[in-house]
Amino acid sequence: MSTAPADRPEGAVEYVMVPVPVELHARVLQYIGWRAGSEGATGWDPDMMATLYAGLDEPSRTLLTRVARGVVEQQPVTLHGIASATSASTREVLGIVLELVGRFKELGGPTFPIVLLDPPEGLGDDQRRVVMPKEGAQAVMSLAD
Repeated sequence: MSTAPADRPEGAVEYVMVPVPVELHARVLQYIGWRAGSEGATGWDPDMMATLYAGLDEPSRTLLTRVARGVVEQQPVTLHGIASATSASTREVLGIVLELVGRFKELGGPTFPIVLLDPPEGLGDDQRRVVMPKEGAQAVMSLAD
């Protein structure tokens, strides 16, 4: 039994259980893990974000800005699209993503600032979507303007 705190409407519960088809189980768990871990010690602190953004090289800045813009505009961004925009290989783009995740962690930012989703069924790894939480995307876009 769950009790409804004062800030929740009467009858609202803290959690729900939803059946998930077996074939989507791994993807749903990936998403839940990402959402649960998307806030770090300081979240999307503006000073941390400014420090991070100022220290990025051009390919890293392009990647971060393209992912953020895709989230804000609700347009999918793929590894292939980023590779084309940065004149890099998909492998190099993956390296940039890993470097960015490490930089966020060093600066006390979110645990999962950027996430690679599984590619749609039947498509290659270069069609993996690259996403980030909307709060982070908005913070990046405020620095990119």
